[in-house]
Amino acid sequence: MTAGCARRALTTDSWWNRHQALPTLSPPRLARQRATRPHRKKGGNLADCLGSPLLTRVSTQGPMRYEGQEYYEITVVGLRRRLPIVQVTDSLWIAAFVLWGDVELTNACAREIAARLRSYTFDYLVSLEAKALPLVHMVATYLSDPEAGRYCPYVVCRKSTKNYMKNPITVQVKSITTASLQSLVLDGAEADRLRGRRVAVVDDVVSTGGSMRAVEELLRHVDAEIVARATVLLEEGGYHNPDLIYLATLPIFTR
Repeated sequence: MTAGCARRALTTDSWWNRHQALPTLSPPRLARQRATRPHRKKGGNLADCLGSPLLTRVSTQGPMRYEGQEYYEITVVGLRRRLPIVQVTDSLWIAAFVLWGDVELTNACAREIAARLRSYTFDYLVSLEAKALPLVHMVATYLSDPEAGRYCPYVVCRKSTKNYMKNPITVQVKSITTASLQSLVLDGAEADRLRGRRVAVVDDVVSTGGSMRAVEELLRHVDAEIVARATVLLEEGGYHNPDLIYLATLPIFTR
């Protein structure tokens, strides 16, 4: 596929949505929520949690107090999930959100993000290892039109340099879920594909924004223009960008 195909594919509803080639992606409760036209709506509401003492209640007013809770309940695109609360520093806990293996939630979130991205014009999706990989693949699927031979391409920024890479570009990144600095790498061949292009960045969770800023730095090296940033959850870890597309918010927990 040429880079311009993604741009044309965004102008109409995708083949996957028209034909519903993946029937499990359209449960009735999700179908009722699907956007009727492209839009740039940001954010989403969290559902109230059940009354279990092991669960926290929903709050979008900054950090929540950690008092030994084991789980946090969240509703995203009509699907409720119970997330384990894990400690990441001496004074910080997070609700671990992992899409891997959750086909229903991954596809539902990807469909909604794709719908919100259709009002933007771009050539490539860009994501990063590793938890966002099934998400970006499905977003690209929903933005593709196989009948017309148009497929939305995506590029993945890696966490380490591989032997097959030629002239890789590397930046350092600090994430809320990692104790030390990590690398973010763009293979030279993929850097050439992105050079001077318009891109949309897709991730599963944005918290402090460290990973997002590292991706932005990589893309500056190749003069790529970021026209949209999208994520499933905006974790209240300090990242502020009014243009960020997100489906729900997620608190952090402190003492």
